[in-house]
Amino acid sequence: MHAPRRYLLKLVLVAAVAGVFVLAYLDAVVLEKFSGSKWQVATQAYARPLELFEGKGVSSDHLQFELESLSYVPVQQPRTPGQYHRRGNRFDIYVRGFEFFDGFSPSRLISLNITNLQISELRSGGQRLSNQRLDPLMIGSFQSGLYEDRHIISLDKVPPALIQILLATEDRNFMHHHGISLRGIARAMVANIRAGGFAQGGSTLTQQLVKNFFLTQERSLIRKLLEIPMALLMELHFSKEEILEAYINEVFLGQDGARAIHGFELASQFYFGVPLQQTTTAQQALLVGMVKGASFYNPRRHPQRALERRNLILDSMASNGFLASDKTDRAKAEELLLAGAQSPSAQKFPAFMDYLRRQLRYSNMHAALENGSNVRVFTTLDPYVQRSAELSMIKELARVERWRGIDNGQLQGALVAVHPATGAVLAMVGDRQVKYQGFNRALDAKRPVGSLLKPAAYLAALDSGRYHLASMLSDAPVSVPLDKKRHWQPRNYDKLNHGDIQMVEALRRSYNQALVRMAMDVGLSAVVDTIKQLGVREDIGSNPSLLLGAVALAPIDMAAMYGNIASLGRLQKLRAIDAIKVAEDKATFFSSAGRPAIDPASLSLLQFGLAEVVRAGTAVQLNNILPPRLKAAGKTGTSDDGRDSWFAGFTGDIAAVVWIGRDDNAEIGLSGSAGAMQVWGDFVADVSYKPLQIKPLPGVETLWVDDQGRLSGEGCPAAVQMPFTRARPEVDASCANRKRDPWKWLRDIF
Repeated sequence: MHAPRRYLLKLVLVAAVAGVFVLAYLDAVVLEKFSGSKWQVATQAYARPLELFEGKGVSSDHLQFELESLSYVPVQQPRTPGQYHRRGNRFDIYVRGFEFFDGFSPSRLISLNITNLQISELRSGGQRLSNQRLDPLMIGSFQSGLYEDRHIISLDKVPPALIQILLATEDRNFMHHHGISLRGIARAMVANIRAGGFAQGGSTLTQQLVKNFFLTQERSLIRKLLEIPMALLMELHFSKEEILEAYINEVFLGQDGARAIHGFELASQFYFGVPLQQTTTAQQALLVGMVKGASFYNPRRHPQRALERRNLILDSMASNGFLASDKTDRAKAEELLLAGAQSPSAQKFPAFMDYLRRQLRYSNMHAALENGSNVRVFTTLDPYVQRSAELSMIKELARVERWRGIDNGQLQGALVAVHPATGAVLAMVGDRQVKYQGFNRALDAKRPVGSLLKPAAYLAALDSGRYHLASMLSDAPVSVPLDKKRHWQPRNYDKLNHGDIQMVEALRRSYNQALVRMAMDVGLSAVVDTIKQLGVREDIGSNPSLLLGAVALAPIDMAAMYGNIASLGRLQKLRAIDAIKVAEDKATFFSSAGRPAIDPASLSLLQFGLAEVVRAGTAVQLNNILPPRLKAAGKTGTSDDGRDSWFAGFTGDIAAVVWIGRDDNAEIGLSGSAGAMQVWGDFVADVSYKPLQIKPLPGVETLWVDDQGRLSGEGCPAAVQMPFTRARPEVDASCANRKRDPWKWLRDIF
């Protein structure tokens, strides 16, 4: 045999062996990635269940909202699970059974009364109940490990008309070929040669699925050479029904910011705001038309182009006998019927779901979520609190814009609400378009926080043992050296000097000069340490200007800080998860509790000071918004250049932070009290049932002092009561001496 022929034979043999190995590898890839639970929704997320018990703070409208959200049906006489009857403030509810993270709760008929915003009676079968949970609202679902917003639909739930339109448009021979169409490939090659470039594709649905699922969108010979054998292998291992179902759930149909829109079900929600089963023939034709080019035929960006593509598909259906002419005419006359200029998220609570995904990704359950199925995540979201947050943000931003003459839609906002006792995040708003899944300002908008950081400086002073709330501070001009040549000279917001004032008055009025003098005496490093101990994880540097909030932080950072103040330091971090249950395994519980890093007694003094801010300080107008029953504490915040408006505060059962500003960082001229506080007050007035109560703690004593920071007595001029710990006034006022108990000296001896 001649040498060239031998070499050729060896080359062919090598190529054949290599081809076998390549096919074996591709076969393994197809089986591994496509088999199993790829199209199974493995993770479901639930809101917190509403727990009912006597003494529970809840209004009748609140309870009815919960029932309506869970699709309970109002009837005259509840007889089956999922029904209820309301008579004023009395409810009869046939509760559904549900498998909670701690066991199964059976269905049963309960009755309850609500009096003065509390459950006054809870019974079942004539017997008093200690508690009863409603089944929780499912707030989202996603594939394990991906944490993507996915709406998977089984083939039997897909409208038959859509399948017919899809096959007629994209692959008429789908049910008969084996993954590739030689006729289609030949036809495409001829068209491309005539056009002198790529003008037409010859891919089957199976090839398109392989491209979307395994490969890239790059038009190259290598991708095509891989696509063909993989399509053949897929057809070899899986049925036509499995391939079609996968295609319907995987096909790319648009982009929403960073979020890709995959699948007809999610696309239907995204473009039309309705489930796929509720779409019209015209809408189905539009979705199928976008398969050819989701961006090119985007109905929001190119409505006329999308309309022409839709009508072309409808005409094709009619000419091939798939659609009657009268139905075709009606479908072509239908408007696009899009969901709106700002697309709603397929998730009901996009900002919170974003936060949840981030926590899941970095939790110790990540491996189970990555590999497991039948995973249920029980979250901390409170649907009623979330709805109130959304409504308050929408309403108050529009009102502030009208009042300030700001163009409609220019202001943006964010809100984070926390349960102080547990660190559970109850609600989160990241955009004034509350259902829009885009930039999450609650987590990622880092803006100068202004005076919201000041309480940390006061806390550092109180915890040092050298200062107390009645300590006299100088509010004269102050100069802080930065280096040998530069000095920092902060001024008060009102540009005035206020002489010697009590610490509580400096906090109440948010005076800058007095605070800077005190903080520099305590030590800037002590203030920075206190900020970190209060839960702020970001690096804030050590520039003295941070004392006045010249540091950019996100609303979630401020929520952590004020949640720790409200809980007397029992929390270390916030959380979106209560528990995770994987299949039949024992649930894994999550907690925010930690050892207090700061003396709770010092924190109780700070709570008193922040309550004074609301009672008679920069947030005094909050009393005109909150109902008289609610006592609150909080702090306003405004950036120096008037670009950011903040308010953070808490009652007895909720802590919340609100930010208002513009994405382009333009000035808005809003103080914290004129902007963010309005949103905060409207929101908290609707969701809080428990006023702030500053409870006495060991080591804390309440004393009478006068306006000069001296010990005084009840009835003395300008005398008020304040709490004190280690540091306390040493000088008695003359009034206190005159009113001193004459027998006190004798009691002191014994």
